[in-house]
Amino acid sequence: MEHKIVFLSFIFIIYSFLGWVIESTRMAIKTKKLINRGMLNLPFVIVYGLGAVLINIAFFDTNNFLYVFLGSMIYASFLELSAGKVLEAFNHSKWWDYSRFKLNLDGYISLPTSILWGLLGSITYLYLNPLLVKLFYMIDYKILKIVIISILMGMVVDFIISYLSLTKDKNTKIIDSKSKKGLSNEIYNRVIDAYPIINKNKKTFSKDTFNIYKFLIYLVIGGVIGCLCEMVFCRFTMHRWMSRSSLLYGEISLVWGIALAIFTTFLYMHKKKNPIFIFVYGFILGTSFEYLCGSFCEYFYGYSFWSYKHLPFNINGRVQLNFAFIWGFASLIYIKFICGWLDKMIEKIPEKIGKTVVTIVVILLIFDILISIEAGIRFSERRKHEPPSNPIEEICDKYYTDEYMTNRFKNLKIEE
Repeated sequence: MEHKIVFLSFIFIIYSFLGWVIESTRMAIKTKKLINRGMLNLPFVIVYGLGAVLINIAFFDTNNFLYVFLGSMIYASFLELSAGKVLEAFNHSKWWDYSRFKLNLDGYISLPTSILWGLLGSITYLYLNPLLVKLFYMIDYKILKIVIISILMGMVVDFIISYLSLTKDKNTKIIDSKSKKGLSNEIYNRVIDAYPIINKNKKTFSKDTFNIYKFLIYLVIGGVIGCLCEMVFCRFTMHRWMSRSSLLYGEISLVWGIALAIFTTFLYMHKKKNPIFIFVYGFILGTSFEYLCGSFCEYFYGYSFWSYKHLPFNINGRVQLNFAFIWGFASLIYIKFICGWLDKMIEKIPEKIGKTVVTIVVILLIFDILISIEAGIRFSERRKHEPPSNPIEEICDKYYTDEYMTNRFKNLKIEE
């Protein structure tokens, strides 16, 4: 497990740097001068690194070019869209705009750029990654860990400083700070040089951009409702009650919770669009998300919570055509008939009380997730006859035995 996390961190850093090289070179050719193309001051564009991590997790067990190409298109485009919305939310402006392309979504992603992501992702994963794997094992592991941790800590500090600088004064135009000195204004002005469109689109912010408070509420609501719906579904199809929770405590499905939060964030703003658009959007978004969740479990733990291998038209047992259609129809029904009503109910909650309750619930949820992850790791390690190496693992072996885990997650399937 540790090796996998360290390797993914290594991949994240390498591709974040390569992304910075690509973006900075492109801007240098365009503007005839060297520009640090990124939010961070360090030479990293983290969207590239995150994309590489997702692709490595999603396709760790396949080299099928078509799968990797389509997956790279979808996951990288989704990351680009997410990054655009988050940046717009805290800076109140778009950082880039693809509206000049006919086939674009919110100006943040477009078909030409998505195809480019697909080609870049599939080529690097299939041909560059094997070289990086060899390089990873050539370097002394202990030294590599220290270097990786140091770089990641530097990126975190850099991100915090950049964030504070970019959100320092939302009422003052960035260009007005050109004559001022100081680290904050230097970062502000560097970003404007890299993304000059920011000043041109200063009034693009709307309530439809990313809202962390509502995102967390939808995550909890979706997790509970999704888990209960699956329990009822199992009762009528398998004639028995079965917990469909993703966690050790409580009945909450993270897959459904994160899915509802994502769907609300990225689909609700398109509620007035053609139903076919919403259906296709939900079809792609839900299926790709389900595939990634399945890959995540199998990559880290060696087991999955579901498998469609016994059904036709499945991809690696993680997604299946019938369920993909369900994602599409569920998205359409939710966006058209449920989301608006649910949003109004949330708006009626006093903000102070709501944020307090959400904070407490999220803290408990994080604690539950951490325990569940550690118990899952030990469940996987015990199958390999690996002894506990610290007090936490000993506690997991004592209280979260193999029998406990298989009873708690009755649909769990071991991948050999």
